[in-house]
Amino acid sequence: MDPRISESGQNDGNHMHITKKSNKRLRCLLYLAVTCSIRLKRDDNSIKDFYIKKKQQSNPMCSKAAKTACASKLVRIIYSMCKTGELYQYNK
Repeated sequence: MDPRISESGQNDGNHMHITKKSNKRLRCLLYLAVTCSIRLKRDDNSIKDFYIKKKQQSNPMCSKAAKTACASKLVRIIYSMCKTGELYQYNK
């Protein structure tokens, strides 16, 4: 779930597609999980907060790019939970 970076000449590398190195089905499931998480009407949702933050930056992301960034954050959260063996706790 990482964006491809290629900067040369007039291409700034900001609007590149994600790399297709990982599992296609896993990318799809992560994207769907992020989309469902954003739709939830709960207040304690770190993925939704991160999505809103990305959409309100001075250089706002389009919704697909913001959801991809959220999917990367979700992977980091899951990895941290597996590494430490702790349950998820929302800290705002």
